[in-house]
Amino acid sequence: MYKDISKEQLREQLFSKYFEVEDGVLAIDFVSRLSFIPKIWKELHFMCEKNIEYCEFYTSLHQFKLVQYNNKIYVILYLGTCSFVVINTETCENITEYEFKSVFDFSFFQEHFGVCKEDEDFFSYYCHLEEYHGDIQELMNFYTINQKVLQFTPNICYEIYLEEASTYLFISFIQATAQIGFQTPDQFLFDQLFLNYDLTPCSMQDAQDRIGFSRMQDIFTQIQEIYLPKEIIPSDLYQEYLNRCDLIDHQFKK
Repeated sequence: MYKDISKEQLREQLFSKYFEVEDGVLAIDFVSRLSFIPKIWKELHFMCEKNIEYCEFYTSLHQFKLVQYNNKIYVILYLGTCSFVVINTETCENITEYEFKSVFDFSFFQEHFGVCKEDEDFFSYYCHLEEYHGDIQELMNFYTINQKVLQFTPNICYEIYLEEASTYLFISFIQATAQIGFQTPDQFLFDQLFLNYDLTPCSMQDAQDRIGFSRMQDIFTQIQEIYLPKEIIPSDLYQEYLNRCDLIDHQFKK
C-alpha cells in the first residue's frame, strides 16, 4: 500500500518509471518536430482575439472543424466555456441565435464536439453562440489551408500507474502547454509541475513547498530525458513526427 512509504519516496518511484522506456521517442524531440501545430493554433487564437467579442488571450480553443448537418455545411469553432462560432459556408455568414437554438441540439454537440454532460438541458442553458466580426472568408480560407493540422489529435497524456498511485505527462498542442503530475485517489500525493510546450519549466509553480526547490530543478532537468512509448502516441501525430524526421533528414543530406 502506498501509504506505507513517504510522499517523497512514492513520488520518486513514480518518476523513475519514466526512464524504463525501451522503445520510444524522446519527448523534447517529438514536441520540437511538431511545433508547427501549436503555431497554427496560436495564429487562429490571435484572429479570434481580434474578431470575437469575449475571446481573450486566456480563452481556450478546443476544436475548429467542418461539419455537414441537415444538408448544410458549417465551419464551427468551439471555444472554452461551451461557446461556439458557427458559419454557414453557403452564405459565408454567422448563423443567427434563432438558428443556433432551433437547428442544433444537445446530441449534435455530443457527437461532434464531445460535450459529455448527461443533462440534456445543458445545451439550452450553457451552450451559447458567439459571432465572428472579422473577415469570414479569411477565417474559412484559414481553415481550408490548415485543415489537416487543425484535425490532429489535440493532446497526449502519458500515464503511469503504481498500484493506485499515478503520474502523468500531459502535452497540449492547442494550448502549447504541458504538465507533469503525481497523484493518488485520496490526494495523499497531489503535485503538478507546469511546463511550456518545449518542456521547459513555466515561471509560476505552486509545488515548491511540497517537492522542494532543489528537487524541482532536478526534475525539470530530467524531464528533458523522458521518452514517450510509441504505443501511447496517437497514430496521426506519430506518423507526422516520422514525416518530419524524414523531411529534415532529406534536407540535411542535400
